Amino acid sequence: MLLVFAAAALGAWAGDAAGGRLGLDPLRIGDFNVIAASIVAWAGIAFVLVLSILGPTKLDDGRL
Repeated sequence: MLLVFAAAALGAWAGDAAGGRLGLDPLRIGDFNVIAASIVAWAGIAFVLVLSILGPTKLDDGRL
């Protein structure tokens, strides 16, 4: 759960920075680029989800 939060927070920060550089985000709250931050935050969440599905669940000796 903490990894998902970290991915979303870093994604929102990176999306805001990218949206500010590109200047393509029509919805802004102050200096925060809402749409770009949301898209990249959801991409970070999806990345963690895919890693959790594809990654190993147990080690060979049976420990988690």
